[in-house]
Amino acid sequence: MTWSTLNNGRRTKEGSSEVESAGSFIIGDMIAQLLFFVLLIGVIIGTVSIILSVKRKKSQLDRVEAKVDRILEREKR
Repeated sequence: MTWSTLNNGRRTKEGSSEVESAGSFIIGDMIAQLLFFVLLIGVIIGTVSIILSVKRKKSQLDRVEAKVDRILEREKR
């Protein structure tokens, strides 16, 4: 068996069952990327849901304030 150098500089024996290339992904890298992608999507969904929740609460408070104003106007008359 002879030694050969791969693209990334690592030396392996020719004919060995180890297969590597500079562009290959290891399963752990794919899992890490998937987890970061899920985390990113979670942050986006969380931010959007917080914004929508704040808008709904503000809308509800505006309606309640309008009702209170109408009741106070009736009381003054």
